[in-house]
This record gives sequence, C-alpha cells and structure tokens, in this order.
Amino acid sequence: MSKYYLVLILLLAMVSCRKEAPVPPGFELEDWTIDTHAGDATPNYDIVFPNDKVNRFDIVIEPEYWEVLQNNLNEVLGSGGFATETPTYVPSQVYFNGRQWYDVGFRFKGNSSLSSAYNTGKSKFPIRLEFNHFEDENPLIWGQSFYGFQQLSLANSFKDYSLMREKAADDVFREFGIPTAKAAFYRVYVDHGNGPEYYGLYTGVEIVFDTMIKSQFGTDAGICFKAEGDHANGHAGGATFNYIHFMEDYEKDFELKGDVQSDMSELINMFTALHDSRRLTDPALWRSNLEAVFNVDGFLKWLAANTTVQNWDTYGLAPHNYYLYYNPEDTRIHWIPWDHNECFINSTTMVHAARDPLPFDFSGTGPGSIGPNWPLIRFLYDDPTYKTAYDNYIDQFINGPFEPSKMAANYNDLYNLIQPFVTGSEGEVIPEFSFLNNYSDFDASLTELINHCNVRYAEADAYTP
Repeated sequence: MSKYYLVLILLLAMVSCRKEAPVPPGFELEDWTIDTHAGDATPNYDIVFPNDKVNRFDIVIEPEYWEVLQNNLNEVLGSGGFATETPTYVPSQVYFNGRQWYDVGFRFKGNSSLSSAYNTGKSKFPIRLEFNHFEDENPLIWGQSFYGFQQLSLANSFKDYSLMREKAADDVFREFGIPTAKAAFYRVYVDHGNGPEYYGLYTGVEIVFDTMIKSQFGTDAGICFKAEGDHANGHAGGATFNYIHFMEDYEKDFELKGDVQSDMSELINMFTALHDSRRLTDPALWRSNLEAVFNVDGFLKWLAANTTVQNWDTYGLAPHNYYLYYNPEDTRIHWIPWDHNECFINSTTMVHAARDPLPFDFSGTGPGSIGPNWPLIRFLYDDPTYKTAYDNYIDQFINGPFEPSKMAANYNDLYNLIQPFVTGSEGEVIPEFSFLNNYSDFDASLTELINHCNVRYAEADAYTP
C-alpha cells in the first residue's frame, strides 16, 4: 500500500474521531485526495493563483488557540515596534472549495504590515499558512499540502488603498522576465468562536523557497538566502553588501531558507567579486569574474523595472525584501524580489517622509543618491557597460510590460475583479478589517495608479538616451 493511501485512511479515521471544528455554512466536504492534499502533488497554479477569480478561505481556530495568538502578539509587539521574534503558529482548520485541510499552521507575519495593524487596533493582520506545520505533532497530516503548495503568504495590503499593487507588480516583473512569486486574491473569513467574520481581501503570494524556485528555475536543489537586514539602521548590515558591514553581519542578515545546509561561501564569493579592486583597474576582468558568480544581467533588468515602478521598500532604500538563489545548474546567484505593496506610489502620497525615491540616474550626490553603501547599484551603474544595459532595459520595460495603455487595462481588470469584495455589501469592514478610511479611497486608487504609470513613463523616457 502506498504511503499516500495510508495517509488517506488515517485522515479519514481522524475525521471520525477528532473534535470537529464547525464547518462553514454551505460546505459539503469532499474526501481528501492525492492531488489536493499530498506533499508531492504537482502545484496547481490555476487553482491557487488564478488571474480571473477571487478565491475564498474559511479558517476556523478554536478559542483557546486564538487566545494563544493574541497573547503572543502582545509579547512580540508589546513595545510598539517590529516583532522581536517570529510569531507563533497554532493549528487551524482551513476550508476551500468544499474541502477541509486539517491542523494547518496559522500565524501572523510581517514587519510594518503587522505592527501597524496592531498599533492602530485593526484586525486585518497579515497571515502565513503552513499546511504541514504540525505533521510532527499529528502524523495524520504528514506531508499535507494545498494543491501542491505547503506554504502560502496572505498579505494584507498595508499602505495600499488599491489592494492590487502586490499582484500588479509581481505580474509585470514576471512578464519582463524577472523571477517573481505568483499572486492571487483571497477573501478570508476567520471563525475563532463567534462565527465566521470577513477579515478582508488579501493577496495570496507564493513562497519563494516552497515552490517558486523549482517552478521558475527548474530545480530547487540549490541554496536560498533571504535578506533580513537591520530595519532600524537601513545603511548598515550585510544585506546591503556594504564592504564595512558585510563580513561582520552577513551570517545574521541572510537567513537560509528551505531544507539546505551551507557555509554561505556562495555569498562570500559574490561579495568578493563585487568588491574586487580590479573594478577600477581592469573593468573587463572585473565584469567577467562577477558574472561568473552572480547573474548581473538579471539584476540590471530588475533594477530598471524596480526603479521605474517606484518601489519605496526595496534594496537601495532598505536592506530587505529580496532573496538570493544559488542555482547549481549555472553555479551563479540570482536575484529574486519580494514584497511589492509599496510599488507604484509617487512621492506626494508616500508616508516615508525621511526617504527620497530611487532616482533613475544613480551617479548623483544629492537627495536620493546612491553611494557605496549600496554597492550592487552604484558599482554596476558606474561601469559604462552595465549602465548601458540598465538604460536599455528601462526602454524595453516602458515600451513593453509597463506601456501605459497596457498597464491601464491591467489595472482596470484587477479593479473590476476585486471591487465587489472591497466595497459595498460584500466589501471590507471599515475600520476594523480594512486599511481604507472609506470606500472612496479604493475608488480613487484606480485613477492614481493609471496617472502614476503615465508620469513614470514620461520620466523614464526623458532619462534614457
């Protein structure tokens, strides 16, 4: 008997003997199946990340576990700043399309998106689901996945009145050939003892080290590093690749993700090649050595697109929100961007009063300039060959995926898709389960996004030769 059918039998036995969570109204539960629950099920992107529909999660958490979550939030966020540690997981029952997923790990996640919700008394916390998190405690759910995905991030659209920036950015980056996680919209209902409550519209985002790397690189046998630089001091830390701080901070500022072991020598090789003094004395050799260990062309493509969309929480401004993947197929490190809720925002509406946006021209010394603290940008831009490639990618981006009429159509499609679940009778509950001040914030956001694209297109076109 295969291990999967054995798990099926055990799960069915569990259904008959465990304490049952309340089944959401309208659900007629179907049986557990290999394609929907098994750990090695082929990831079903059409179901989990559709482009033409809004999915719905119903999540049931027993009251005693909900109390654990609230107490833990008070512990990790009680100081009013960022979480001092990763919030704890509790078991939950997840319902989707007439099926139940058992004892799914549920926790709150995020930095600003979590602390802001907590400090302003909102309940629309960002969420992480890990479908096999409790498999050691409950072998009956060994290897459990959600249509082939064992983890899923649910972003709460913090700082985003449109609720579509995360998906719009992920889609436009990926269309431009930048490896980026997939995203889709989810209506989230949570029942922690008082019946199901609508927690709002979330953006479900694929986890990089769970499925995205294998899907887009063809193999996940390499090493995945997550950048987690010093949030309190943005220009310090190994995640900037700054010469002074990298060697003393890289072990704490890059977290190994997935089932891998590494001495981080791949990162050190990349750092060494970047800071090689031959950058100034023999640029051709410097470029050759750097390209042997780092996908420079992929980074320049991302830099062009990322600067054009005006991202306010990104490398060059903050030492986080990216992954690095060492691909054993080509023995190079590849750049993977992450967390795009602060894209497509102009300076007049941004709340980062202490920051200037990234300029197109990185050679300056005034406000918003990029110095040696961000060498992955400044060193490459100072090299004429790489600057030409960067400039050309800006032209390709604004005349391709980011062309204004195309982006306007994309924005309109997303707006029409999610509008019923943001405003009106089925909309978000303001203020407890929404970052909107009123529904008009959402309505106005469509015009703002379209206008922003037109402005950035003009500014990018004026910058490029």
